[in-house]
Amino acid sequence: MKTGIRNIYMDILKIISMFMVVLLHATNFGIQNIKIEIGSINYFIVWIIRIFSMVAVNCFVLISGYFLCQKKENKENILKKIIRLWVQTEMYSIGLYLLLCFIPQNGVRFSIKTCIKQSFPILTYEYWFIVMYILLLLISPLLNIIINNIKQEEYKTLIKLALFVFSIIPSINVFGDEFGTNSGYSLIWFVVLYFIGAYLKIYGLKKRKYLKWYCSICIGLFIIKYICDMVGLKKSFVKAIPNLLIKYNSIFIIIASICLFCGMVGSTIKVGDKIEKQIIILSQASLGVYLLHENREFRMLLWNRIVNLKRFSEMPILFGGYIIVSAVVIFFIGIVCEMSRKSLMDLLKKRVKKNLSTVKFSFAKKVYGRKLKKMGMRFFDESK
Repeated sequence: MKTGIRNIYMDILKIISMFMVVLLHATNFGIQNIKIEIGSINYFIVWIIRIFSMVAVNCFVLISGYFLCQKKENKENILKKIIRLWVQTEMYSIGLYLLLCFIPQNGVRFSIKTCIKQSFPILTYEYWFIVMYILLLLISPLLNIIINNIKQEEYKTLIKLALFVFSIIPSINVFGDEFGTNSGYSLIWFVVLYFIGAYLKIYGLKKRKYLKWYCSICIGLFIIKYICDMVGLKKSFVKAIPNLLIKYNSIFIIIASICLFCGMVGSTIKVGDKIEKQIIILSQASLGVYLLHENREFRMLLWNRIVNLKRFSEMPILFGGYIIVSAVVIFFIGIVCEMSRKSLMDLLKKRVKKNLSTVKFSFAKKVYGRKLKKMGMRFFDESK
């Protein structure tokens, strides 16, 4: 089924964003036991990857605002989405934990406390993105009422005010998180992104070289990061500047996110039907990549023992290549796991439906069987 050029490029953006999420985690958790010296080749590799990938989460939420803003979702549909997402998260959380407990010598031991925690991953905040996204889905009908009943100029003012309060001020304020944005790990920031994504959907885009802007902003941020780190060797207070500028709700990161998003939405390159189908499959399974590799019990085992970036840390060229290859392998293993999970769920649904229909038939036969026999006997008596 043809989805249209813009839709398919949103699918491509979802795939790219999820791959970027894996790269972010590789250059965070994967290098915790590696000494990265400022100005070294490894430093350049790690921070270029991190800065270019920092837009990933923002892009995911922008896509949600773009597609959900004009949908008239009733309570049942939203509840179904949340339940599906909840079940998906539960399966990865408890399933992966129990699997790790049965594998010897991996450092994961069974405990009742951890098992209970993994059984309720949403309530125990095991996956921060899933928690924020479920909350966003819950309030999306209210957000859509505002979006669809506000004039364009008022909408612009709302976005400008939101960006000033929740992005610009946190990007320059060294004294703390006064508005509770938590560096973008918050529902407040997701709402801001939702509004921006919806605005881009309703009022469209101007034709500009967005992808060049995205690259330029990321390169500029890397240069600032490098200069601040070099100066910070002598003046430590300067080291705090990059932390303000390189986070999800930084004004530079949100502009870069919007540029990448708009560049993908505005793409006019045609995609063949066969390739399009494969893209859709990857896109629909992409969340499984996050749920697999970001499981708290599996995370450090994955990066420290399985991937173990340290083995190539003394060989810069191989180090950079190994990060990329590891991310690709993790991504596709996650895709295969999610597709397998979906197939298993479909099989279970079919069996449950079949069993329910059999039970209903047996019940009906027992309850109504005698009545049908009596009706049949009466019919034959009357015909005589």
